[in-house]
Amino acid sequence: MLAPLEKIVTTISAKPYQIKQSEIVKEGKIPVVSQSKILVEGFSNNFSKILDYKTDVVIFGDHTRNLKIIDFPFVVGADGVKILSPICLSAKFLKYHLDYTLLFVRNRGYARHYSYLKSKIIGIPSVLEQKRIVAKIDLLFQKVSQLFE
Repeated sequence: MLAPLEKIVTTISAKPYQIKQSEIVKEGKIPVVSQSKILVEGFSNNFSKILDYKTDVVIFGDHTRNLKIIDFPFVVGADGVKILSPICLSAKFLKYHLDYTLLFVRNRGYARHYSYLKSKIIGIPSVLEQKRIVAKIDLLFQKVSQLFE
């Protein structure tokens, strides 16, 4: 099955969970996730802003094009964060698929990229096939990491 990205994910609004960059602290109770490359940008103690979603989500940096999988409660740091909840895909499969798809989406600098990404067609294999693909990619990444040890 094939479908555009916007039909196979639920986009969760980041605004209710967002804090200002100036509110991010080095130590705190709640991890802050932004569109940067690093998994956790810092911390917050603002419990009213926690997003504790029932499944893993994929974070897409609309300006940076960075992708990450989040499987813990967090607060959103700054603008440009798209929170994608896969409907019929595993989060890891979606992240790997988007990593590949982004190779074919022109980098427009600091412009927003989700408007180009959302119409891209995504292949949707069976759950079993998704697991096989993810396991193979994970194994390849593990082997590459071993080369640098």
